[in-house]
Amino acid sequence: MPRRLPVLALSLLLAGCTITPGGLSEQQLSSALPSAAEVGSGWTLVGTTSDRPQGLTWDDALTEAASDEPACHAALTELEALQEQADAARFARSVYREPTTGAGSDRDLTLTLETFDTVPDRATAVREMTQACADTSSPLRTRAGVRRVTMTVSPLPTPDARSAGYAVHYQTDDLEYSFDYLVASRDRALVTATVTGPSSEANRQLLQQMVTLAAGNLDRARGGQPT
Repeated sequence: MPRRLPVLALSLLLAGCTITPGGLSEQQLSSALPSAAEVGSGWTLVGTTSDRPQGLTWDDALTEAASDEPACHAALTELEALQEQADAARFARSVYREPTTGAGSDRDLTLTLETFDTVPDRATAVREMTQACADTSSPLRTRAGVRRVTMTVSPLPTPDARSAGYAVHYQTDDLEYSFDYLVASRDRALVTATVTGPSSEANRQLLQQMVTLAAGNLDRARGGQPT
């Protein structure tokens, strides 16, 4: 006669095999965010949160951007919808700052980690947006408070098909600024890094370094947990 596990014992066994939503606990995900020291000399940690912002929350220079070019406008709308609708199982974000000399020249780095049961294909949406918007004859438009902002967007080189990025150059009130964005898909997770500040090749290098670092931290945090 086959032996049967008691109901309580079977329930406990199954509970022990339950997969955390998104594959990581909130504490594990937060532990994968780099420290200021890992980011580099001169950087300070501004703050960390596990609360996903509400509303128009993709926290991007292109939020509510518009274009007179139909293909670009459609691609922007699709990307924004994907950003807003994605229901992350877990969310963790840190913001870092590197003060530099000169008015308005600080660099701000934001690193966001999100886990999903089904990871949205954000990299493809980003590539489609840059293909549609990078070569438009007119700049994109958005608003920063009461100020009108004009912007141009260009793709950033990325190492593989799981990642995509872009650079936004924008001008308002005689000030020129840049916003560089890189997103990478990893096992049941998205790693997003952005830098605002004066445009430079160093920003692009920093983004790639941070995505690689955070992805490695995620692998270590995941250590041994069933996926």
